Amino acid sequence: MNSHPEALPAEALAACCDPASLGVRSTRDLEPLAVFPGQSRATGAIRLALEVRGPGYNLFVIGQPGYGRHTAVMRLLEQAADPAADAGDWLYLPDFDDPDRPWAVRLAGGTGHAFRGEIAELLETLERELSAVLAGADFQQQVDVALRRFDRQQREALSRFSHECEAEGLRLLREGDDYSIVAVRDGRILDTDAFASLPAEEREAIETRIDDWLHRLRAFMRTEVQQWRQQRDRAIAEARSHAARALVDQLIAPLRARYEGRLADWLGRLGEALVAAVDAQPLFADDGSLAGYRPEAQAFLPNVLVARPQPGTPVVYEESPAPGTLLGRIDYGSEHGTLVTDFSRIRAGALHRANGGCLILDARRLVTEPTAWEGLKRALTAGQIRFEPPSTGQTATQTLEPEPIPLDVKVILIGDRELHRLLLEADPDLRGLFRVVADFEETLPRQPDAPGQYARLIAGMVRHRGVRHVAASGIAALIDEMARLGADDRGLSLHMLSLEELLVEADRRAAAREADLIEVEDVTAARAAREARGARLAEHHYRDIQDGILRLATEGAEVGQVNALPVIEFDGIDYGVPSRVSATVRVGEGDVLDIEREVELGGTTHSKGVFILASYLGGRFGVDQPLSLEAAITFEQSYGPIEGDSASLAELCALLSALSGLALDQGLGVTGSVDQHGRVQAVGAVNEKIEGFFEVCRRRGLSGCQGVIIPASNRQTLMLRASVREAVAAGRFRVLSVTHVDAAMQALTGIEAGAADADGRFPPDSVNGRVQARLEAFARARHSHGDEGREGDSGPRAGG
Repeated sequence: MNSHPEALPAEALAACCDPASLGVRSTRDLEPLAVFPGQSRATGAIRLALEVRGPGYNLFVIGQPGYGRHTAVMRLLEQAADPAADAGDWLYLPDFDDPDRPWAVRLAGGTGHAFRGEIAELLETLERELSAVLAGADFQQQVDVALRRFDRQQREALSRFSHECEAEGLRLLREGDDYSIVAVRDGRILDTDAFASLPAEEREAIETRIDDWLHRLRAFMRTEVQQWRQQRDRAIAEARSHAARALVDQLIAPLRARYEGRLADWLGRLGEALVAAVDAQPLFADDGSLAGYRPEAQAFLPNVLVARPQPGTPVVYEESPAPGTLLGRIDYGSEHGTLVTDFSRIRAGALHRANGGCLILDARRLVTEPTAWEGLKRALTAGQIRFEPPSTGQTATQTLEPEPIPLDVKVILIGDRELHRLLLEADPDLRGLFRVVADFEETLPRQPDAPGQYARLIAGMVRHRGVRHVAASGIAALIDEMARLGADDRGLSLHMLSLEELLVEADRRAAAREADLIEVEDVTAARAAREARGARLAEHHYRDIQDGILRLATEGAEVGQVNALPVIEFDGIDYGVPSRVSATVRVGEGDVLDIEREVELGGTTHSKGVFILASYLGGRFGVDQPLSLEAAITFEQSYGPIEGDSASLAELCALLSALSGLALDQGLGVTGSVDQHGRVQAVGAVNEKIEGFFEVCRRRGLSGCQGVIIPASNRQTLMLRASVREAVAAGRFRVLSVTHVDAAMQALTGIEAGAADADGRFPPDSVNGRVQARLEAFARARHSHGDEGREGDSGPRAGG
């Protein structure tokens, strides 16, 4: 165990890319990469899923947003796509025998609308030519024959009826379609006065005869005349039907010759339906003229559900996978409070459009739509797409059951690792339906060829975004920024969104100075501007420290007080905001009080770190006797939540300072996590933490004694800004790495931590010796008050 801190030289604080090592002048000299570098594991999984046909070999792509998951998937799909593939058009056709069960028919891609157009043209031609046929001489002659026969029959019958009336002193009168019977005398119609002058008995007899003949007239009109009229209409209808059938057969014959199988069968049924529709049309218009024919086109036109104007493997990304947009839907209209529909209201979903190819879905959005998720599973399991009935409070007078459409699709879900884990636990169907998992890397290992690959990646992004080409210096600067974002000098971040944003803004900077290429100064300015936009809270923090509103010493020494290095995050960027941690101790029962936890400002990970401190104290100083202390640790002047264990080293140092009575150097900031044995572990955002403390010190004036203590294991993550490196090189700032809390205490106090002898005793003048002596004094004080401690108590407890 190394109990001494190590001062890092400036050259160890960043592993910068040398522009000369790239071997190019700009991205003009580079061929873009076909796929993202460093993702061979993920791309191999994607290729496997695309190549293996069969149920269950769908793909779940996992990784954090911004790392190019969508783009990588789309590029691989483009490479795997067959440009000559025909996924086909899908149509729904009316079943004229069972309207509730429309047919699903597949046509060659790009022909669906053409077929619908042919049917529409057939209907227009039928209407036009049938009207011409019905207005033609042949049909009109048949109509005239039927009309004349009816007129002759009616005229002859009425003539006989009239003669019979005359024989009984009555006369039949006709006015248009109205008939009446009146009395006559001496060949003259009796008017009202003449009829009234007749004797009552004679009047009654005449009225009786008139009523009797009117009854006979009505019966005659109801029977014989109506029968003759029906014969007339039937003759005309048969003539019209015959003409329609001949015309329909003539129009449909060329179509049936071009199509075969089920579609030819449907065309035959269409012909019968069209003739039946002609037969169902009224013969006569309201004015009594012979009516024309106007088909209800919507009842016969195919519903083109999916049309593919271009050949190739379909790739569909559905951004909002609600049940209707994913699985399709049947629209309904409201009539008198009930729902009605027909086959023309069937609407395609993303599954229909992607059928024969690939469907890409955002997993989190999908599972927030439970019915969509269940519907997708049913479709994948059954290998077909069925339409679900509407979920509405209204009553549907008609519910369609369209034929299911066979499903051949590769579904690609894109989500994060946590969501994938939760889904596996919650839904056992996921493993069987999505058998291939592509796990995206977040960093590109910094091997000898990594900068060259990354440069080609930048070249591809330049061409994709249409920005200026990047000079070698700009490429190196972008690589350095992505190395910093990757938090590892051995790896470059593959967060494509951050790279793209930086590149676009650097291009804007180059445009402002009218440069042909993006240079290092453009990248640096773009990065600084982006950080400045999100630095409002950090800037307020620095200003409050400088103005003394927030107490944070950067010189001198204090007991039980140390500068911790937390961070805040805004818009994906971390900012270091140094904060004072303090600890107090007194005689007690072995409690280590986490004040943040007690007031519910401390997160679970932070509380875990405090528990580890308690365990460390018990393991090092409480093996042979119970520890008789009560300690309290807090972040001073902190009013927001505290999370993470990266301050546990600082908290332990403050606690040891309070116990030993040794003052800690306030010119040093401390970050690091500790384990139960006091070993210091790596933390995140170490660059931002160092730079945050450096900024506070810089504003107050660098003395040369200030610096930071970091875990030695964080050395490989250092990518510090030039201002910090320059200050270290000039001896105005220090970066100290430690592997154990003993080394941190030595750096903070200037006193050796001390090692235990065979009896577990530490040198009395060492840090640990002073801590040991203080704890023994606490034990004696506790004993003197009559409290021997609890049996079996071998260490302190964290908590309240």
